[in-house]
Amino acid sequence: MSSAAKSRHLLLGVSLGIVTGLLLPSCEETGGNRDTSGLHVIADNGRWGYIDSKGTVEIQPQFDGAADFMEALAPIRIGNTYGYIGTDGKIVINPQFERAGNFVQGVASVRSGGKYGFIDDRGTIVINPQFDETGDFTEEVCRVRTGTKWGFVDKEGKMIINPIFDGALDFASGLAAVRVGTQWGFVDHDGKMQVNPQFSGARSFSHGVAAVKMNQRWGYVGPDGKTVIPPQFDIANSFSADLAAVKVSTKWGYIDGEGKMVITPQFTVAGDFSEGLASARIGNKYGFVDKTGAVVIMAQFDDAQPFNDGLAAVRSGGRKGYVDISGKYVWGPVSPSAPVPREEDSDDYNPLFDR
Repeated sequence: MSSAAKSRHLLLGVSLGIVTGLLLPSCEETGGNRDTSGLHVIADNGRWGYIDSKGTVEIQPQFDGAADFMEALAPIRIGNTYGYIGTDGKIVINPQFERAGNFVQGVASVRSGGKYGFIDDRGTIVINPQFDETGDFTEEVCRVRTGTKWGFVDKEGKMIINPIFDGALDFASGLAAVRVGTQWGFVDHDGKMQVNPQFSGARSFSHGVAAVKMNQRWGYVGPDGKTVIPPQFDIANSFSADLAAVKVSTKWGYIDGEGKMVITPQFTVAGDFSEGLASARIGNKYGFVDKTGAVVIMAQFDDAQPFNDGLAAVRSGGRKGYVDISGKYVWGPVSPSAPVPREEDSDDYNPLFDR
């Protein structure tokens, strides 16, 4: 299964040594904006807490693991079990799960007894644990894996699209990318194949188009499967903020919705735009560029995540922290001395800060 088709579950691990815990999509898959309720995860001496956008500690480091806030709740780990806290740091759902995901559209995926199900914001199980893997609810449905096959369920747990696919992405713009054998196509909410499987790679729809791979090159198609931007890139990401990062040979640049190269390929790695800026690696260091391609935060970091609520998580020389849009540290950099995640958790934290 491609990385784009993996579940977005979390086991609270370390991202930037500061935990996000989610298996976040890579910069090749989606933009960075997430609802963090104005709080950002920090790690200090192996314990996790939260700061606000000014760097003030709002929730003292006290948890064994922690992830982003979504819909005013955040998963946390105490010992080997997972629960949820509110923005005041108080436990809202007692730790009791083997794994826990963020709340999306009022529900969160949790693992119990080795299977995944869903709870509501009171901790009540609304879909019994029965799946081997899940995605997020989008457009009121969620992709789920049973055995080796993927299907889609509604919020009552009813299988509305039978598990017959070898891979699947979440719904976006009324369509979901699905894999049959080695080829990707797109289905609608009725499970009808709107674009027949014909691509060797695919991403979700964004800004009315989806990046697809055909004949060893990436381009973009519309909802009818017709080519909008001809395949010509070595890698193509989804659009974010009207621009998409694309790779030509060994360098990354950005195109607009018409496929015009608006930022010449010049970066070793390029992230998606979030809050007007995108992380980009120049040589062997990361900085941030604006939509003209101008470097607005000097390339000085070993890694950098997208901006969220005015802050971006960065790492330099093993020291981690958050910078604002001027590039000034508002928290850190520190050496978190965070415990090493268990091997079984290795797919459940953002690898940007732990490779």
